This record gives sequence, structure tokens and C-alpha cells, in this order.
Amino acid sequence: DLPLYVRVTQCWDLNGGKGKKDNDMCVGTACLWDSNGVGHIIDLVCANYPTHVSIAQAVVQFARKHHPDTISIEDSLGMRMIEPTIWAEADKTGDDFVKNLVRHIYWRPVDTTKDAKKNRIASLYPQVLYGKIKFASTLPERERMITQFIKPITKSSKNDIPDCIAFQMHFQPAAPTTKEQKDRIDAEMKRRREQEIGKSTWEM
Repeated sequence: DLPLYVRVTQCWDLNGGKGKKDNDMCVGTACLWDSNGVGHIIDLVCANYPTHVSIAQAVVQFARKHHPDTISIEDSLGMRMIEPTIWAEADKTGDDFVKNLVRHIYWRPVDTTKDAKKNRIASLYPQVLYGKIKFASTLPERERMITQFIKPITKSSKNDIPDCIAFQMHFQPAAPTTKEQKDRIDAEMKRRREQEIGKSTWEM
């Protein structure tokens, strides 16, 4: 029961390895945020990309699929060096929205504090428990995701999917706190709903 479009953010946890093992996997998540600040994980990419070009192509293809408001990538292991390659791959698509979007990627600073990854994933617990983060029933890689959530977090364990989902919390919008804010959001949602109905009728 997904909400109507409000805002979509994409987060990536990239790995530059060229092997075929789980520790060389790149993970991308797409989150749909509703007007109450609830995040809905609507898509998930978890795959091995053997070259920087294939990584750039994956980022661009994911952006074309959802047309997000923001793309965020962790600035680790020299991954920012692929930024010009992402631009080049976006230019090939002819999609002006994506071409502009990838030139404004938010490169997340790496958190080097002790147990940073463990603390990030742990912070998801109350969000999931109280329904602030939800998962689409059609989400790819569901079993792999659940396995990684259950797996104890150690230095050698691979919990990249929960970690990538945790990065989405940087973009969680504040829930409306006043009646005026709620009324304004409700009015905007009604306007967008009417637009969607009109668009659907025209397409039919």
C-alpha cells in the first residue's frame, strides 16, 4: 500500500573490487518518502560490477528507473574517481533529468568512528519497529536482505544492504507538527492526486 509520489532518494554503497564474492557487491536502495516522514524501500540493487564503467552504468540505470530527487554515494576507497564516468554514461542516455541529476551527487563523508557501521544499522531498529521504515512486498533480494539484518555485525560480516538502507535516514523528512503544516501537505497531496488521475485518464 505505497503512498503517492512525494520524494524519492537513492543511496549507494559501492565496492571497487573485481572479484565475484559477496564482499565485492555494490548495493543501491531507492526510498519513497511520504508526507508523514515514513520511508518505503521500493527497490534494491545488489550485484557485482567488475569495472568502474559497469558501476557507473548501474548508477545511471537506477536513476533512470526512478528519477529520484537525490543520489547519495559513500565517498570511500577512491570511488569518487568514477564521477566523470557516471556523467559520460548519463550523457549517452539523452535523459536531461538524469544528466543534470548525476552532476549533483551527494558524496557522503566516510564515518571512521568506532563501530560506525554497527551503530548505523542499530539505529534502524526503532524506525522499523514503529513503522517509520517499511519495505515493498515486491522488493528484490528480500531473502538476502533479511539474512543480512539477522546476521550479527562483525568486522568480517557483510551487512551492506542494511547499512545502505541506514544511509537513507539522512534524508528522512520531518513529520508535520502543526495543523497548518498538515493541512498544507494534505492540500498538496490532493492536488497531485488529481494530476495523477488526469494523467491516467489521458493515457487510457
